Amino acid sequence: MVRVFGWFFLASLAGWLGYCATHIPAGPDVDVANAIGKHIASGYGKFDARQEVEKTGKGKIYYVSPGAGRTPTVIIYEVTSPEDVQAIETLAAQALVAVPEAKGVKLEFHERQNLSIAPSGAKSRGWEWPFKKVAVSRAKHRGA
Repeated sequence: MVRVFGWFFLASLAGWLGYCATHIPAGPDVDVANAIGKHIASGYGKFDARQEVEKTGKGKIYYVSPGAGRTPTVIIYEVTSPEDVQAIETLAAQALVAVPEAKGVKLEFHERQNLSIAPSGAKSRGWEWPFKKVAVSRAKHRGA
């Protein structure tokens, strides 16, 4: 019984390490994420000043999270109109052409941030649920 548990533990550990080795973002993933974010932000042009939004937790803002395999996630707050959502989806597809190293882009649209700001300036983020998630891949948008 101990031997079975030992093998199970080793197999689980090997699986976890294999997963981490292929799913942890590296330097090139960060570069791709930054380039994708800049492309979307410059094309959209309606995001609020980051310094003001981060003080109050309110306003149109985006954050980019690098993803392993050069597939970043762009989290977008307070962009809710169907026209603006579609414009950002189009910009994400165009970003794949502008940033050839990118394999795809994941978009998450949120109505607002769930951010509490204490009088001391300390911030705490609560649970958030996107109202729309979109995966834009190079295969779907070759001619974008």
